[in-house]
Amino acid sequence: MTSQPEPPTGSPTGPLTGDRGKDRNAVLIQDRSRDAELLTWYRFIRVLRKTISVMDEPMQELNVSRYQFDLLMQVAFEDGINQQACAERMNVTKGNVTQHIDRLEKRDLIRRQKEGRSNCLHLTQAGIDLVAGMMPIHDRRVREILSLLSREELRQFQSILRKLDRGLD
Repeated sequence: MTSQPEPPTGSPTGPLTGDRGKDRNAVLIQDRSRDAELLTWYRFIRVLRKTISVMDEPMQELNVSRYQFDLLMQVAFEDGINQQACAERMNVTKGNVTQHIDRLEKRDLIRRQKEGRSNCLHLTQAGIDLVAGMMPIHDRRVREILSLLSREELRQFQSILRKLDRGLD
């Protein structure tokens, strides 16, 4: 009687256990560590997480999430923008944007105004004041982070991001 082959370690039916699993896992990791695309991806995600953490600190002090801040900024840049356009620009669902608007309305930072079949968004005076107070802090943090790059590196970074952004549309 022949025995069934053992499932590969790391598969859904064969967890990475024992010395053999450790060896297989080490090979998988080693193979991936030589892959330039994956290395770049993991570094990108690591830097993104660190950046988000640094950028979130002042917003947390004001009890504003990064999505709420993004929404406030969209309205500050284009007074009267409709909810659908905000959702598209923020790359979130209309339902998600509606939840954030509801919370910001309760805090009297934003108001909806019905125009035809659309809800257009406007900052209240409290919203204008909050954005005006947050902008210098936000801008200073962005400049601190990006000051690590030379002018040429910054230009290249912009070009790379633009290329990725367009490629993902």
